[in-house]
Amino acid sequence: MTVYNFGSISADCFYQVPHIPVPEETLAVTALDQGLGGKAANQSVAMVQVGAFGCSGPRWGLAARAA
Repeated sequence: MTVYNFGSISADCFYQVPHIPVPEETLAVTALDQGLGGKAANQSVAMVQVGAFGCSGPRWGLAARAA
């Protein structure tokens, strides 16, 4: 089965800090990692896990203008 998936795919950044900062506190990042995120990315992974062939497409109309 082919399933077309329309939505956003983005890069998520994960920052590791020594503790949760208090208001007005600035912390140095001790580690940085990046991962795949966004609604379409999550749906595409789920489709592959259940055996569907997935394809993510571009956004059109108002959704494309909002990006």
